[in-house]
Parts: sequence; structure tokens; C-alpha cells
Amino acid sequence: MLFSSSLFGQSKMQEYHRQSEVLFNAGNYAEALQLNMQALRLAEKSYICADIAFANMQVARMQYYLNNKVISLQSLLATEKQIDSCGVDSLKYKVCHNIGAIYSEFLQFDSALFYLKMALNKVINTNRYADISRTNSILASIFLERKSEPIEGGKYLVEAEKYALLSKDTILIAFAISKRGRWYFENKNYKAALNFYNTAYELYEIKNYKTGRLHVLRGIVETKVKLKSDDLMESLKIYIGLKDSIFSQETSQKKAEYEVQYESEKKKIENSLLQQKLMVNQAKIEIRNRTIIGLIGGILLIITFVLWRINVLNLRRNQAEMSSLNALQKEKERISRDLHDNVGGQLSYVLYALDGLDNEVSMKRKERIRSIDDSVRIVINSLRETIWAISENDISINDFADKLKVYTRSMFRNTKTTIEFSENIEVEFNLNSLVGLNLYRICQEIINNAFKYAQATKLTVSIKANDQICIQIADNGVGFAPNQAVGNGFGLENIKRRAADAAIEVNIQSQIGKGTTYSLLV
Repeated sequence: MLFSSSLFGQSKMQEYHRQSEVLFNAGNYAEALQLNMQALRLAEKSYICADIAFANMQVARMQYYLNNKVISLQSLLATEKQIDSCGVDSLKYKVCHNIGAIYSEFLQFDSALFYLKMALNKVINTNRYADISRTNSILASIFLERKSEPIEGGKYLVEAEKYALLSKDTILIAFAISKRGRWYFENKNYKAALNFYNTAYELYEIKNYKTGRLHVLRGIVETKVKLKSDDLMESLKIYIGLKDSIFSQETSQKKAEYEVQYESEKKKIENSLLQQKLMVNQAKIEIRNRTIIGLIGGILLIITFVLWRINVLNLRRNQAEMSSLNALQKEKERISRDLHDNVGGQLSYVLYALDGLDNEVSMKRKERIRSIDDSVRIVINSLRETIWAISENDISINDFADKLKVYTRSMFRNTKTTIEFSENIEVEFNLNSLVGLNLYRICQEIINNAFKYAQATKLTVSIKANDQICIQIADNGVGFAPNQAVGNGFGLENIKRRAADAAIEVNIQSQIGKGTTYSLLV
């Protein structure tokens, strides 16, 4: 008898799961959750560990789609412990993948990486190509969000694309390709990003997957804004039209659901009216009870909404605090790097020069003291320039131009090189202090290169400011081949790094024997 009862319970539980899947595919997550809760109660009575773990995982899934992500995460973490305690290894991948995905949405990247890598280890040596691709795509997304370790992020992106192709799932392939488009967008290669977004859009269009097309169209619009494309408005109209279409479709579905509910309620009311004719007093009691239940339900809804709103506000506040801390840390790193590059080297030389100064003969001692004096002056000037930049909220382009003139003429004061300045400042620009400092350091590096290596008889510095700032520094010196680094190569690396930090476009044109021209565009 007990065996028969157990089989009945398991059959009923499977039926609940089947019905809930139908409701889930129709978008009716609330009713699907109720069926999964009934299946969970049956599983708990059976004491079968695998059934309990699976039912818990389905409940967590419905909570996620109902936007109760905190509850979903708590349920998944409890499910993972249960799986480990009873050794249900078949569910390990899905649980770890879902935990990692939710952590990534909460921007808790370390926890997300831990669970996603654990999930990947469970399927990497199998033929479950779709699962492998999904997990690699989310891992790649994390590195895109963190904007760090681009090589690691690129590795996961390649894996996501490879296994998406092996799965032959068109939607999954489009998803992986759209991630590649985002990767190029974050790395400011907007033309490549647009190509990948267009490919993903075409694949989603083949499958008529509107949600995927909408997501990719947003990326296309953002990219065309960066490229200042002529057909930007056309893409924006398509995006808005598709968004309205999806909204209208969802509204129609909800309307149909409400009509069915209305007809059902209407029949209930008609039956109730018939009963009221026979049992007037009983009807009054039922109406009073319904009113009380409605009030309780309304209060519970208000409490639920308030708690949800508090959680949302707390999450936004935490995200804002993290963003502020990251921005502050980046500014500190930039200032530290600037002081290290321009002051550290000179101070190291001073220490080296002071070492053994007493043992030098009188003539060499004077030369060394003069060299130390020059280095200390350079350090002082560098510190003044850094303080000048970071102590101001904004730096005017005229002030910047004056500083650059003084520096250039000071650098070439004892040479025969002719210095020419030209200014065409139509608009009075104010630069952010950190951008101004990086721009100034780039110009210093270029002028230093000309002084040390160019052997030029003429140096021209041009500053223009109209709708943008353009600085051109040109010499008629010995030049260099495009693939040849100046000196030991660190000068050009510093220029590229600073330009990337401050979003400055740098163009270098040089030919051996015909001089070098640097163009900086802010």
C-alpha cells in the first residue's frame, strides 16, 4: 500500500511539473510557481533527495522570472547544498550556472566567476555544446562589465562562439555573436562592432526572435551614435517600432488573459446571484468575508511592494557607491602613474648622482652637482605641472597653450632649432583637469623625442580650437620607420597609454629623412 501511494505521489508530481512548463512557456509564471510549490510539497513527503532538489530548482526558476531574484538566489543556494549532501550530480551544472548568472546581475563578480567556472567544469568534456556556450557567454559578459583582463574575456568569447556553432542553435549563435559585437564596442572598434551586431540581427530575424532583435538593435543604435552614421535615425525608428510591436503583443496577450478571467468571473457572479436568491443571509456573510480577505490581500501587496522597493533602492545605492569608489581609484592610479613617470626617474638619478659625490675630483664634482641641480629643477617643474592640473576643476585651452610654449622654448633654448607656434582658438574650451594633464604629458613626450632624436632644425607647434581641439607638432628631422620605436620604445608606449586613458586620438606620420608629424585630436 505504501509503495502504491509513493508511485501515485511521484506521478502526480511529474504531472505538476509538466503543467507548470506549459504555463511557463505561455508566460504565466505566477500559476506555474503555484504548481511547482505543490510538486515541492509532494517531493518533501516522499523524502527522495533528487526529487526535492529538482522541485526546489524549478521554484527558484519561477521566482527569477517573477523578478524575485533575491528569493531565487537563496533557493538555489539551498538546492546546491542539498545536491552536495545527497550526491545528485546531474543537477549540479544547472544550479551552479543559474547561481553564477544571478550573481553577475547583482555585479558580485567574484562569486559569479566561482560558480560559473564550477558549472563549466561539469560540462566542458561533454557534448552539451549549448550549455558550454551559454556559460562562456556569461563569463565573457562579466569581463566586459569589469573592463579588466581583456585577454581573459576574449578567451571566453571565442569559446562561446565555438560551442554555439557546434550546437547548431541559431539563436545561441546570434547571442554569442552579439557578445562579440559588445566586446568590440567596449574596445572602441565601432566598425567591427557594427558588423557583428548586424550579423546577429540577421540570425535573430531568421528565427523571428523579437526579443533578441530588440537587444541587438539597441547595440546597433549605440554604435552608430559613436560612428555618427548617416542612417542612425533609420535604425532608431526600427528599434522604436520593434519595441512598440513587442509591447503591443504583450498587451494583447494580457488582454486575452483578462477577457478569459472576466468571463470566468462573470459566470461565477451569475451562479452567485442564483444562490443569493435562495440564501440571502449566507450571501451577506460571504460578501463580508471577501471584503476582509481583499483588505488583507491589499495590505500584503502594499507590504510586498514596499519591501521590494527598499531592496531596489539599497541595490542602487550599493551600485552607486561601488561606481564612485572605482572612479576614485582610477583617478588615484592616473595621478600615481603620472608622478611615477615624471618624478620617479629623476629622483632615482639624483640618488645615484649623490652616491659617491665626496669621492669625485673637483671638476667632476661640479659637473655632477650641476646635473643634480638640473634634475631637481625638472622634478620641481613636473610637480608644479601636476599640481597645476589636478588643483583646477577645469583647464582653459589658452592656459594650456601658454604652458606648452614655455616648456618648448625652455627645452630648445640652447639649441639652433627654430620654434614656430601658431594658434587659432575660435572657441574657449575648458578641459577636465585629468584630461588636460594627460594631453600636456603627451605633448611633453613628443617634444622630448624631437629634442633627443630628431636632429631637427625646425619645430612647429599648431593649436586649433573650434568644434574640437586639434594639436599638431611637426619637425623636419631624421624621422623613423612606422614599425620602428623611438629610442627604447617607452616614449611611444607612454603616449599611447595616456591617449587611451583620456580618449585622445593620436595619429603619427613619419618618414626617414623627412621628419615626423604628430596630430592629437580631443
